[in-house]
Amino acid sequence: MNLLHNHRIWPGKGKSSEPLVGWWMKRLREHHLQTYDHCVRVALLADKIVTALGHEEHRLSIINGCFLHDLGKIYISLETLDSTSKLSDEEWEQIRLHPVAGYQLLQFAGLAGEVPSYVLHHHERWDGRGYPYGLRGEEIPFGARLCAVSDALDCMLTHRPYQRSMNVDQALIELQKNAGTQFDEQIVQTVFNLSDELYRMYALKLGATQSIER
Repeated sequence: MNLLHNHRIWPGKGKSSEPLVGWWMKRLREHHLQTYDHCVRVALLADKIVTALGHEEHRLSIINGCFLHDLGKIYISLETLDSTSKLSDEEWEQIRLHPVAGYQLLQFAGLAGEVPSYVLHHHERWDGRGYPYGLRGEEIPFGARLCAVSDALDCMLTHRPYQRSMNVDQALIELQKNAGTQFDEQIVQTVFNLSDELYRMYALKLGATQSIER
């Protein structure tokens, strides 16, 4: 399915590659500031994780992929993004299409390299039960596996309309529960070693939720 035929987000002629991607991220910020801010935090988390893992050769592409990972949510209605109730099947279909939509936007912009694949696969799961393609284990690009952890961690540590935030200890416990099924265990263990960094990045908040999928 090609999702590019939407004049609401169409920039017109004369833009290409990085400037075009920047234009779309500006539109995402205007469309839904909370999602844009989430992308910024996910990229900051990814920087810390990838540095701790020692993958310096992939650092910039992973940071960029994490910053752009929710670009496709520019297509999702505010009613769905801010919903506090259970999503309908149609709304879930919109949510599940956002990795493909973001990938298509980056492909259209001519962005080469690994970044588009990180955007496309950041909701795949280690056990093969993710989307959009059900990749499993090391079939999933490393940057996408790292983005999945960073994405879920920020979702748990920040308040959202559909969930209250956890504190750092609660979020780390949830990551551990899902290591080896949803997440790459090596990446999760690295996050545990960054707990002091997490406390510095996020205010300590109480709350409880198990919802880390959106």
